[in-house]
Amino acid sequence: MITDRGGGSAIEISVIIPTFRRPELLRATVGSVLAQERVPIGMEIVVIDNDPTGSAEPIMAGFANSAAMEIRYLREPRPGISHARNTGVAASRGAYVAFLDDDETASPHWLASLLSTMRAFEADIVVGPIRPHFPVGMAVSDYAQRVYNRDAKVLTGQAIAWSRIGNALLHRNRCLDATVPFDPQLGLSGGEDAIFLARLRERGRRIVWCAEAAVTEVVPADKLTSGYLFRRAFRTGQTTAFVPSALANPRWSAVLRWMLIGAMQVCIYGPWSILLRLLGRDAWLPAMAKAASGLGKMMWLPALHIRNYQLDGHDRRREAVTWHRTAWTTAGVLFLVFCGWKFTFRLQDVLDLRLGDETKYLSYALGYDQPDNPAQWSPLYVALYRLEHVFISDPIDLYFFHQKLVAILLPSCLFIYLASRRVPFVIGIIGAGYFMISAANLPVEPKTMHVALAGMFLCLALFVGLGQHPARWGLMPAAAALLSFIRPESAIAFLGFAIYVTYLVITTRDRRLTASVVIGLGCAVALYAYVGFPMWGGRTVFAFAQHFALNYGAWHNVEDPWTSDYQQIFQTVFPHANSIAGALIANPSAFIHHLVSNLIHSPIEVAGLIFGHFNVILPRFKLYTLAEAALLAAALLAVVYAFGRSREGYWTITWMRIRNSPEAICLIIFALPFALMMVMLYPRNHYALGFGAILFALMAIALSSGIRDSTSLPKLAVLSIVLIMVPSLGSGGARVDASFGTSSLVPRPVLETAYFLRGLDIRSVVRVCSAETPGAGIYAGPNFRSVGALDKRQRLAAFLTSHEINVLVDDDRLRQVAAFAHDPAWASFRSTPEKFGFTAHALPDSGGVIVYVASWARS
Repeated sequence: MITDRGGGSAIEISVIIPTFRRPELLRATVGSVLAQERVPIGMEIVVIDNDPTGSAEPIMAGFANSAAMEIRYLREPRPGISHARNTGVAASRGAYVAFLDDDETASPHWLASLLSTMRAFEADIVVGPIRPHFPVGMAVSDYAQRVYNRDAKVLTGQAIAWSRIGNALLHRNRCLDATVPFDPQLGLSGGEDAIFLARLRERGRRIVWCAEAAVTEVVPADKLTSGYLFRRAFRTGQTTAFVPSALANPRWSAVLRWMLIGAMQVCIYGPWSILLRLLGRDAWLPAMAKAASGLGKMMWLPALHIRNYQLDGHDRRREAVTWHRTAWTTAGVLFLVFCGWKFTFRLQDVLDLRLGDETKYLSYALGYDQPDNPAQWSPLYVALYRLEHVFISDPIDLYFFHQKLVAILLPSCLFIYLASRRVPFVIGIIGAGYFMISAANLPVEPKTMHVALAGMFLCLALFVGLGQHPARWGLMPAAAALLSFIRPESAIAFLGFAIYVTYLVITTRDRRLTASVVIGLGCAVALYAYVGFPMWGGRTVFAFAQHFALNYGAWHNVEDPWTSDYQQIFQTVFPHANSIAGALIANPSAFIHHLVSNLIHSPIEVAGLIFGHFNVILPRFKLYTLAEAALLAAALLAVVYAFGRSREGYWTITWMRIRNSPEAICLIIFALPFALMMVMLYPRNHYALGFGAILFALMAIALSSGIRDSTSLPKLAVLSIVLIMVPSLGSGGARVDASFGTSSLVPRPVLETAYFLRGLDIRSVVRVCSAETPGAGIYAGPNFRSVGALDKRQRLAAFLTSHEINVLVDDDRLRQVAAFAHDPAWASFRSTPEKFGFTAHALPDSGGVIVYVASWARS
């Protein structure tokens, strides 16, 4: 501590100056305080050095030898401006406390003006303007001048609602009575002064303006870059939304309002700023800053606050790189959300309801039905439907909203993972944008695979973000266990992770790793003990039987294998088998034939999903779609070949890098269940999606290895190209789930059937027989029950009576069900349904669907 009692007057004003490694600027700051005029009472200067090495001490030693007033120098080694200010308040002795930053210089009458204003207007806090001093000869944007010129532009003595503490005078007894006035948790990120002043206003303290008490802030060149200005706007937005939550009586409604305002800022000013940037307009800078501020309002939680203080040159560059990467990643996600909105706009006008497992999950969420073993029927996915149902009550609207949500979710999470792997922005955004319009996204059902893959990519991004921390290996088995309640196959990945992390524990003998793995495995085991294990129950055998019937139907030239009685086929080919292993034992040749067929078709299915897409150049007809997919594949192979030839040893180095990266093991373990399912069950498109998405991510990582990220202009240009590339399906004038070449919005048989059933307005229980269960009745109301056409084991009249069927849906698939097609009564029923007590209703725009309604159903 350096002390000099120059004046001898009683101390009534303390000027507190926190400083951190800016000795020359500090010299000017202290000199401006020493030059104050017309101060009628004694004063002291308290300098708090937040640098543990004491970099300001030589400067302060020179002042102590010649100052005309008392100067006190203290060190505060705890990092953060909050600690420095709190230490200064505790050490100061004046009845009035003024704050000045170490990059500010005060005008000669600064302190006298603050003091006279406080006395004249009986204020508790007085604040004044801060005017910038920019580097000489440097061009400064109008936006930067507005940002750094903080002037309320009101008369002296007028009360104001905002301010900062860098140029302020406070009455100690009325404002600084707390032991720790400034929140230490915000010391490195900033915003502690805003919360301090907000709490004072909450207690009724009065803040007034003093136009004459001006100070000048030195603004260095690195604070004038667009990156820093955006970071500043982001941090300001965070503080704005965070302050209401930090009051003694938190105002959560205000937090929510600021978050909504922030979302609007991002959605409006984000695209607008990009457009202005492409047009070369200077207005893009403030527009993008407003978008950054809006993003900060949405991400206001303290854990997300960015560091702002105690940054030296190296730290500031590192923080700038981190912020730049985070900002572009966030912009990329928001851009993909916007593209997804465009992609799925009016999707409900061009998509039919799809039955099968997707409708079954929806029926579970609506409470219309319950599975025998909930653990095997994706309980987390059902929970997502239930969450959406809180906001959307109508089942048809809920279905289409869910389709839109999932179509956006997976590409966005894929992009987040690629960004975490430092894949260049251009490659990441093109890859995710293409994946959005590919055959692997919207056309694939059920959507459980999309949600599971989205969760997997987010977990992998977190894995990468944890770096070398041992917690990452505890995360993965727990994540796989959680994902198995979306896609049961992930339970195989859990077993793979359990084996691998056990191997790591044994070979490394690291205590922290062991603790992390024990916690991760313990959470997974507890989860399985509570919910149940999602595999190797009745559903596993059901899935094998259903998929074996598809191959069996193809071998025997069945027109639509999905209409086959898979249970009868399974029991005939594999007598007395009640498991997959039992099927192998019962008929090895049929089992091996099944595996070989799957092995042959799996690569074709994966390639079709990756290269097939909603056409960008050619019309959407089957021949053109195949041609454009082939052109894409050829172009990709040419690029890969040229890239590999241009860099000697590139692919060897890339392969070694991927093979040796820890997350490559994670990707292999996650891909293993999907590969097994394609071989053991059938290369269904959702299994191919699981394997193909992981392969797609590895391809993007391999192609980007060694490529440096581009500058802003190429990124903006690519965003424009991707936005054009993504089609708006709702404006295409054709069903998106129909066969390629269809150029009509009809037929949509399931949707028309659902609306017809809903229009019957029947309140009693209605049993609907259809080829697929649950059928369209799920979308008509909770009183509709499904009866499967494959349940028909008797003559038609007896079947209708025993199952109390009120409605029968006659569509293309039901007409191929053998139990109906081979029953002579079925032809009689279709020609004269009145004899059976039914009335026929041909549905328009449904592709020939006829609904038979029992006469007693409406009574």
